[in-house]
Amino acid sequence: MESGIKKALTVGLLALSPIALCGETVGKVLAKQTLVCCGDAPFDYPVRLPQGFVAAWIGSKMASGLRDKIRDDPHLEIGKFYTAYHVRLTSSDDFAYIVEGVGAPVTGGDNDWFWVVQTVASKPTVVLFCGALNVEIMPVVHNSLQDIRCTWESPGGDGFIDDYRFNGQKYVLFKKSETHRRP
Repeated sequence: MESGIKKALTVGLLALSPIALCGETVGKVLAKQTLVCCGDAPFDYPVRLPQGFVAAWIGSKMASGLRDKIRDDPHLEIGKFYTAYHVRLTSSDDFAYIVEGVGAPVTGGDNDWFWVVQTVASKPTVVLFCGALNVEIMPVVHNSLQDIRCTWESPGGDGFIDDYRFNGQKYVLFKKSETHRRP
């Protein structure tokens, strides 16, 4: 992966309003703040992932390689394989976490792997996985959670922009765009 590639994580700053509190949030636009880091440096404000959220992350389909490593070495330090960030995807006091995989087997050859772990029905649940270079929390809310955009671009200029919306249980792809920036 090119070391000069910037990773952007946009964290929504949610203004509480009677509309948001009543659940009538389809298409509601919220303010946003961007936290940026470059290269292999960590994002601002990494946090320790609570145990229930660790279990949800490790239990996800795309973390199966890490489960295999843990089975082979039960004393493996799991914290070396992720960096987590608090994000607020809703106007409630609930936090979600964006988990960024660190190293094999929880990252791709030309992209990073990201999981969004949110409490759904009082249980930490992986609601989105994407392989990308950038993850952005969008200011528009659907089904009580903000939309998420994952982007990737090759050094040659081809890439994609995937926009996801929450359907009440998980994020689903609602728009996919390809990018082409060749000289």
